[in-house]
This record gives sequence, C-alpha cells and structure tokens, in this order.
Amino acid sequence: MSDEYTIEERLDGCRVALQKNSIFYWIGIVLFGIGNGLSDVTQSGFPVAIAWIGWGIVGLPKIIAMLKGGFGAALFSPFKADYEVVTLQNGVRISSDGGSESIFTNFVGKLFMAGLFLVIGGIFTILHLIVLTFRYWGLSRKTKIKPPFKQSGGFIILMNWAVIFAYLVITIFIAFLGGAL
Repeated sequence: MSDEYTIEERLDGCRVALQKNSIFYWIGIVLFGIGNGLSDVTQSGFPVAIAWIGWGIVGLPKIIAMLKGGFGAALFSPFKADYEVVTLQNGVRISSDGGSESIFTNFVGKLFMAGLFLVIGGIFTILHLIVLTFRYWGLSRKTKIKPPFKQSGGFIILMNWAVIFAYLVITIFIAFLGGAL
C-alpha cells in the first residue's frame, strides 16, 4: 500500500474486507457443518448437497472475484461455437455439425471450471480471512485511535473463531443425536 493512506484508513479497509468475507464464511460453515453432520446420520445425498452448498457459500466472494476477472464472460456465454466440424468428400461439403460439438465441449469445460472454482474458492476465502486477521492485528497495534470492540475487526475475528467452534459443536451434536436414534 502507498503512504497516502493513514493507518486508520487502512485499518478500516481491512475491517470492511474482513466483514464482507466473514458473512459468507459464517453462513457457509454452519451449512457445511449441518450437511456433514447429517451425512453421517443419513445415507441420502441431500445432506451432502447441503454441505456442498455451504462450501460454495464460503467460497462465493472468491468465485465472484474469479468470474469478474474475465472468466465470467466465458462462463455465462458457453453456447457459442468456437469451431464447426465440416465433412468434405472430394472437396465437396457433405455435412456440418453447425458447431454443436464445440458448444457441448465449451459447456462441459465451463462446468468443470465452475466446480474447480467452487472447491478452491472456499480454501482461498479461508486463507484470505487468515491473512486479513494478521493484517488487522498488525495495523491495530500501530493506531492510536481504538474503535469500540463491537465496531472493530477484533469482534469479527472473534466471531470467525466462534463459527469454527459452532461447526464442531453442530457436527458432533448431529452425529451424537443420530447415533442415539
């Protein structure tokens, strides 16, 4: 960062980034815990879907950032043919697929990339939260003006740790409840 921003401005920017990413993290981790706990109890695919939806919510900020980086246009317009397969016999056009093979290949490729971003996005979000936590702690030590705890990034960091604890409690409680039934 350049020196034109004060430490208080950088601290506030870090707090805002922590808050935006943490909201997705809180909702996603709770759903991920519920899905994991229920998947241990039931043998249906529905809890696994809940867990994947939760993980997707955790990674949503990074997935959106990746989509804005140029991949978004490719993902949301997969029905564009890049090439057309033309069959020629003695130099005469016999048949053409109109690019349908290309459309299918593009669509499957985009689905694969979206799934890959879903998995990696959650990991990147968690790593980004860890980096923001250390950055916030470092900047808060340098500042003279201390905001009230509820309005600080310290409260958000504490809530992130509480969500990890809640994830463990939810998963263990559902698994224990399922074992008792």
